[in-house]
Amino acid sequence: MNFIYLISSIAIILLNAQGCNSKKQTITEGQNVQSTNSVSPNKENEMAWQDWNTAYKKAKKDKKLMLVDVYTDWCGWCKRMDANTYSKSKVQTAILKRCIPVKFNPEIKDVKYDYKDKSLDGSELLYSFVSNPNEIGFPMTVIVDPANNKLRWVQMGYMEADAFIQNMNEAISKTEK
Repeated sequence: MNFIYLISSIAIILLNAQGCNSKKQTITEGQNVQSTNSVSPNKENEMAWQDWNTAYKKAKKDKKLMLVDVYTDWCGWCKRMDANTYSKSKVQTAILKRCIPVKFNPEIKDVKYDYKDKSLDGSELLYSFVSNPNEIGFPMTVIVDPANNKLRWVQMGYMEADAFIQNMNEAISKTEK
């Protein structure tokens, strides 16, 4: 029994450590944000992610939606979604057709985010996306309409490319009616 417990504990530690070996990412305002996964897609397949503040201003001005990939550096499923979903040209085309793509890591310190005429830190912005703070999971995909500061879609968890496109398009279509 102790042997099974020991093996299980080692497996959990190794799985958690797998997501912790990525590079730290620092985002400055006005900078395009590239994928931070350790299994990085080819350069030509990377999405041109924007930081929150730059995209928020642009989306408000251009009356576009923002698709926000909420991730953390330690999240293995976030890295997998970067490598297997966001790297697909059909996903990038679907996103860019209707939204401005944004990468948002709520764990980055000393950054303030403009939202609803307030300046929020990462955790405050994250909690504004969910009704129950106990139900936060990563990756999280959020579609924000900066024109009226409404959330169009909040989806937690990994999605394959086809499911992502279908769910995103359905969520946007439902709210356009």
